[in-house]
Amino acid sequence: MQLDAEVSSSGGTADESAVNKYDRFLKWLLDNGAHFPLLELREYESDVRGVHAKEALAGDQVVVEIPLRCLITVEMGKESDVGKAVLASNLPLDAPKHIFLMLFMLTDRRNPSSFFKPYYDILPSSLSNMPIFWTDEELAYLKGSHLLVQIEERKRAIEADYAAIADVAPSLPSICSVEEFKWARMCVCSRNFGLEVNRIRTAALVPYADMLNHQRPRETKWTFDNARQAFTITTLQPIAPGAQVYDSYGQKCNHRFLLNYGFAVENNREADNFCPNEVGLWQERARKGERERGPIGALTAGDRSSLQPEAPVLEPRRTEQGNGPGREGGGEEGGGEEARIRKEDGMVVCSLIWFFPVCEQVKRIRVCVSDNENMKAALSLLRVVVANEEELVRMLGPGNMFKTARDITYPVSLGNEERVLHTLLKMVTDALALYPTRLEDDVARLARRDDASLRPFSNRRHALIQVRGEKEVLSAFQTLCSTALTLLDVSDNVFKETVNSLYSEGNFFAANYCSDVLYRLRQEEYRRADAAAAQRSVKVNLTNPTIV
Repeated sequence: MQLDAEVSSSGGTADESAVNKYDRFLKWLLDNGAHFPLLELREYESDVRGVHAKEALAGDQVVVEIPLRCLITVEMGKESDVGKAVLASNLPLDAPKHIFLMLFMLTDRRNPSSFFKPYYDILPSSLSNMPIFWTDEELAYLKGSHLLVQIEERKRAIEADYAAIADVAPSLPSICSVEEFKWARMCVCSRNFGLEVNRIRTAALVPYADMLNHQRPRETKWTFDNARQAFTITTLQPIAPGAQVYDSYGQKCNHRFLLNYGFAVENNREADNFCPNEVGLWQERARKGERERGPIGALTAGDRSSLQPEAPVLEPRRTEQGNGPGREGGGEEGGGEEARIRKEDGMVVCSLIWFFPVCEQVKRIRVCVSDNENMKAALSLLRVVVANEEELVRMLGPGNMFKTARDITYPVSLGNEERVLHTLLKMVTDALALYPTRLEDDVARLARRDDASLRPFSNRRHALIQVRGEKEVLSAFQTLCSTALTLLDVSDNVFKETVNSLYSEGNFFAANYCSDVLYRLRQEEYRRADAAAAQRSVKVNLTNPTIV
């Protein structure tokens, strides 16, 4: 193998020092028993590279083999001095496995004679593509997105881990600064593999294997082969000569790709056209040391519910309308459930809240354009939130089948579902209003190829891909709600024509909701109306009684 041919650049000759460090890295791997003779690294621009096939690859062919001695595992971090201190203290860390990998790497890379030095040398010196390192100007590209909150939370979590570890291991500041700790966290976050090595569940950094880029559907698979005592990558299909060889990082929403890996996938769709991009509809507002009590009868993007899918459905204490909440459940210290009835806009509303005395977690129900469990949970919670007194009696009364809010998967009534749709429509419309640009504008900008600010791999392009994806989900919910609301009281013919039109347009999300949920609700409403009419038409003639 000609090492000087292993790193190439599509844009010309790479910097000599960079080529040399890759030469040393590849030689180190080969000298220690690694095998990848049919692959080569290509660098597209600074710190952006991929792995390519040097010749045609067959399916089910092992193309990468990295021996165990070249892997950095969680257990190695636990054996470090700082790692032992962390283990002994039983700290509640944000990502424990990541922490131990980081601690080994941060400590060991200070040793100029480290066995892993060739690997450390090819790691990026900065991670400017990771949102936690973005400038204020770059973060402004995400205006309107909840990802901005997640980025800030990630920063605080890493800083909290650093401070907690420094408390139990005073040597940590001499090993690394907070910024170096953040760098290591994102290196590990974006590169580690969850493995089972010799029957031990662990995580590991795997040199060379961590250079494969992401693509779905997957065309390779990886594992730790106990017989070989090596990490292996095997093709799942033939791959053409010169083609990039990809790994799959899994089916994920773009917010996870961007936050954890520093990129967003422009066409983030599965083979069946399912798009896993999500948005969060509401969240808990409780902070540490506080108890969440906020009203949730009128949900908006700015006033989000703390109602949880697992919240027990309780029978509320009967009170006079407008005289404040009735309470059931746990006391101030223990946490529990709280049920409220109040009068709002002429309607009696019950708010069911699951609360904890101390709550640090911000939780949202994340939904995508799919009738999945999260979508069902969101609708279930809204059905409780908008319920009137009669509907609450049906939900909470004797013999009800609902043990948790998540159980209310079937619509309560046509009127209740109408209020759900109005509430959800307001939520998504308010959320869309937070963005400074429209979805159509984002789509048009991404389609242009003459905008230098949106070049491939740029943070601005990845930010635009992220917010466009969020708007697509919100717009899909907006269309579902507005369409369904127009179909509540139309004729059967108009209903069927509209649903068929949705199917023909490929809007299966709205069409399935209307044809399933709404259609059954309409039929039940017709049956109830017919039964009521029949009952009213029965007349008893008391002038000529029948004697039995």
